[in-house]
Amino acid sequence: MGRPARSEEQLEAARARIRSVAIGLYREGGIEAISMRAVAAAAGMSPGALYAYYPNRMALLQSLWSAPVSQAIVEMRETAAEVADPLLRIERILAGYIKLACDNPEIYRGAFLFVRPARMPPPEAAALETLEFHVLLREAIKEGQAAERLRPCDPDLAAQILWAGLHGALALPNHMEMFRFAPPRALVEEMSRALLRSLVAG
Repeated sequence: MGRPARSEEQLEAARARIRSVAIGLYREGGIEAISMRAVAAAAGMSPGALYAYYPNRMALLQSLWSAPVSQAIVEMRETAAEVADPLLRIERILAGYIKLACDNPEIYRGAFLFVRPARMPPPEAAALETLEFHVLLREAIKEGQAAERLRPCDPDLAAQILWAGLHGALALPNHMEMFRFAPPRALVEEMSRALLRSLVAG
C-alpha cells in the first residue's frame, strides 16, 4: 500500500524545515556550504527525498530569501500608494529597496549579490514583468511622464537603470571591501538622488 499523499500544510512545513537547515549551513560556511547533499544530510533525509521539495540547488537558494524580500516589496507598494505625486512615489520605492539592503544585509547579499559560479548552469531567464519591484518603478515612471514631471524615455529601460544604479552602489563596497568607499547607505542614497535628477524633465 502506497504512502498517503501529504497535505499542502505538511509539505510547506517540510520545506520550512529544509530552509531552516540551509540557512544554518549558510551562516556557518556561506553559500558554498549549501549543497543538496549537505542540506539533505543535515535535515536527516536522502538527497532524493530533498529533490521532491526543491528540484535543484538554485530553487533551494532562491527560497531562502523569497519570503523576506516579498514582505519588503509589499511594504514598498503600500508606502508608495500613500502618495499621489509620482516623483515622491519613486523616491519611496527606492527608499524601500535601500532599507531592505541596509537593514538586512545577509538577506540582500543572498538574494541580490549572489554570483553564480561558472560551473553552475545559468537559470532560465524570466521576464522582468515577473519582478514586482521593477513593475512598481516602471508604472511610477510612466505616471511621472504622463504628468510631464519626468523626461520622455523608455520607462522599462529607465526602471532598469534606476535598479542597476542602486544595485551597483550597494554591490561595489560589498565586493571591494579592501578599499575605503563611503558607507553603503550614504553611497546608495546619493546614487538614488542622482538617478532621480537624471530623469526629471527640464
